[in-house]
Amino acid sequence: IIKGETETGVTIFRLSPRIDAGDVLIQERVTIDPNETAGALYERLKIKGAELLVQAITGVANESVTPIPQSDEGVTRAPKLEKEDGRIDWTQNARDIRNLIRGLNPFPGAFTMWQGQVLKVHRASVVEGVGEPGKVLGVDGKTGLLVATDKGTLLLDEIQPAGKKRMSGADFVRGYPIQSGEKLG
Repeated sequence: IIKGETETGVTIFRLSPRIDAGDVLIQERVTIDPNETAGALYERLKIKGAELLVQAITGVANESVTPIPQSDEGVTRAPKLEKEDGRIDWTQNARDIRNLIRGLNPFPGAFTMWQGQVLKVHRASVVEGVGEPGKVLGVDGKTGLLVATDKGTLLLDEIQPAGKKRMSGADFVRGYPIQSGEKLG
């Protein structure tokens, strides 16, 4: 999701001494919805994984599934996500930042800094607008908080101030003294 991928998959494979290297029993591609977060995708994939596991067990038992050896070619490992990976770099383009927010929701979470405090961003939308990256372009009690990026603008749809519950961007604007022209970072 962070890289803007639109497709992922589920693979059921046999265990082997090497990590993720066992023979493949069943694979299925899964489309990533354009607004889907990592948490929502995980929920879908765990259900799909359970369904495929039952199919694999049945297939192995009745010999209708043929194990396929995995190739070592092109194998990559996903890096462990650290909290700092969630820091929003407003000099990136709006679409990439939105994908970061989606891909790190719910954990470890995307965040920025405002008045020396962590401000988690749980959902955002790409909108039209131009300005200095990280600068608050607009605050509106009905729509929320607009922040400029290197290319485009983000409407922060769901925010969580440090030590508080999640809230809509509009609720944040109504309850906190943030002003147009302030800088996030």
